[in-house]
Amino acid sequence: MQKGYLLGVDIGTYSSKGALVTTDGKIVEKSSIPHEVSIPNPGWMEHDADGVWMHDFLFIVKDLLKKTGIDPKEILGLGVSSICSAMLLLDKDRKPLRPSILYGVDTRTTLEVEEIKKDLGTFVSNQNIPPKMRWVQKHEPQVWEKTRHIFSGHHYIIMKLTGQINQNLNDIHNYYPLYNDSILNWDEKYFDYFNVDPQILPELVWTTDIVGRVTKEGALLSGLAEGTPVVGGANDSAVEAVSGGVAIPGDMMMMYGSSNIYYMITDGPFKGEHIKALRSMTRDRFATGGGLATVGSLTTWFRNQLGIPELMTEKAGGENAFAALSKLTGQSKIGSNGLIMLPYFSGERNPIFDGNATGMYFGLNLTHTRADMYRAMLESVGFGIRHCLEPFWADNLIPEHIYAVGGGVHNLPWMQVVSDICNIRQEIPVEKIGSCYGDAFLAAVGIGLYEKVSDVKQWVRIETIIEPNLEAHAAYQEFYDVYRELYPANKDLMHRISAIQKRA
Repeated sequence: MQKGYLLGVDIGTYSSKGALVTTDGKIVEKSSIPHEVSIPNPGWMEHDADGVWMHDFLFIVKDLLKKTGIDPKEILGLGVSSICSAMLLLDKDRKPLRPSILYGVDTRTTLEVEEIKKDLGTFVSNQNIPPKMRWVQKHEPQVWEKTRHIFSGHHYIIMKLTGQINQNLNDIHNYYPLYNDSILNWDEKYFDYFNVDPQILPELVWTTDIVGRVTKEGALLSGLAEGTPVVGGANDSAVEAVSGGVAIPGDMMMMYGSSNIYYMITDGPFKGEHIKALRSMTRDRFATGGGLATVGSLTTWFRNQLGIPELMTEKAGGENAFAALSKLTGQSKIGSNGLIMLPYFSGERNPIFDGNATGMYFGLNLTHTRADMYRAMLESVGFGIRHCLEPFWADNLIPEHIYAVGGGVHNLPWMQVVSDICNIRQEIPVEKIGSCYGDAFLAAVGIGLYEKVSDVKQWVRIETIIEPNLEAHAAYQEFYDVYRELYPANKDLMHRISAIQKRA
């Protein structure tokens, strides 16, 4: 195996991470940095492309080089990933015209989603780029008028490093219906409807393609060596699947990050009554997926609002607040003493696709404790994941292996709750740093060190296996039944209160 290093960097919702990795998959050094999400209005979530994305990338690269002391020329390739569907608009000078509008957790386009569904008779959600484009055209026409380039996420970093503007074909599905998977290209019949000049759309590339090399300007900016190859990459969830060893048909990733993403590789272009698989990462690889909008964001909310004692202890040099709070799970019991939570704190993607859905605690009484509220929050995620998996089961698309990844896997009681509710076996890999590890592997494939993405199995080892408890699974059934009835019973009230919140 060739000597040298691979660099992977991932830009997430609340933090960014990077790793320097040897060509046989050993992590040499890690780096991470937290950042804020801008929420200027209820239902909005934004990132500043320079203040967050480029800032974090440059910090991580310089931090890794400083910690290791390696010569940048020893870095054989770079892979970058980021949150998906984070729409960015640039002017003629390639400068951002406004902050990036984030993925499905930003629900400002709920009205535009319904308009598109009605006009075109096709399914879209707040996760898709075209409703975001339509929103800008309506509410910020001066921005749209100046727009000369449109793409999402880490491709801004690629542009700054290489001068090339592109969009990877894994993330491009979020441009539906502007993008047509059957022709692997833009669908010109929708250009007029979405008021799009095709000249503003990016070049399409595969995730392991070398899409550019670090220019002289990019080298001066980053500290990387001029000429370093950069691959197209993909969204954080798809690359985290690679990090977790999700590589062959039958493998499924269950990601517990700020949001939940499930991602399953299928044997070809599967099309069932409920589930459809599309090309993913490479021309011959197909996958399907979805996810809940708020997962780790819920535990962050709980820590910040209801975990003050644990936060104070952590700040005084004590136990990590998240780890301390996880112990509350055992202070309640299955069903949280009859308390059920809906996790729709930022609308919801799968399985209800409702940007105006809101979260709720149901069944509160004076006997309930903070532990009950905490466990109900964890159980709400388990219920939500079960709701998402049922269409897979209905189409007889049964995962052979479910690999659990993301920051949430450190909370083993939470993983047990999910396995019990869903009656699934979850495998947790040894390496938990996340997408940046997969980024490094995609770079390795791009420069020819490995032949295909599935070769990542050579890097990944399993540390922990969570088996479901069948008695617990049976005990959860009556609580799950109530959970499933809560949303339809309260949908109209949710929409009314959501409208009031947006006027506030």
